[in-house]
Amino acid sequence: MKLLFTITLSLLSSYVFSQTTLYKVPSSKELLKKEQLEFHRDEVEDRFGMRMNYKAVEEKVTGDTTILSLSYNFSGLWRLKDDFEVDYSQDNLIGQTIPFTSLKRLDGSELKLEDLKGKPTVMNFWFTSCAPCIQEMPALNRIKNQFKDQVNFIAVTHNSSKKVREFLKKREFNFDHVVDARKFITKGLFIDGMPEIIFLDKDGEIIAFKGGIHGEKAEKRMINEIQNLIDQATL
Repeated sequence: MKLLFTITLSLLSSYVFSQTTLYKVPSSKELLKKEQLEFHRDEVEDRFGMRMNYKAVEEKVTGDTTILSLSYNFSGLWRLKDDFEVDYSQDNLIGQTIPFTSLKRLDGSELKLEDLKGKPTVMNFWFTSCAPCIQEMPALNRIKNQFKDQVNFIAVTHNSSKKVREFLKKREFNFDHVVDARKFITKGLFIDGMPEIIFLDKDGEIIAFKGGIHGEKAEKRMINEIQNLIDQATL
């Protein structure tokens, strides 16, 4: 069934009743939830000053799930930063101080860069409807419990404090939580997929981007890497 309408946020909201609605975009086999779709749209606008305009071109209903296949175009001007020699890659961030002065904690207080200095930091990037993020939380909790106060464990999301509080009522995630951090995630660190884990040394410099934890071997490897960070911090 061809649907000749442009999807706006209000239309996305009104489309969802008792069914689950997922979205399929060109060049990707992944089915996105509304929140994921909005995240990628906002990321493009933040980085390049262009608006992604979505149009549903096909609808498929399977059980209680509706899948909308989308096409899209861009409006607005392609905007780059003033320094055209900047290489927008995470590789160039390795060895640099993580780019923030303060972030908003779940309780409304500020997390400052100075708060992280003196011991290594494990910074996890996630959001509430990210299935792989949720899947790795038990491993992250175990790692946090093992190292306790030897390491700063920070969870960062673009979600609001309200949304994170509701999530934490249902699931355990025992990190120190930072919320409303979209610009820090996308413009500061160029993160375009989650989960993502970043290691910082005791001075707040970025050591590595590690991706997520996929399985027991990856968990053990991350434990060894964190222990190495602790050992280096004591030299």
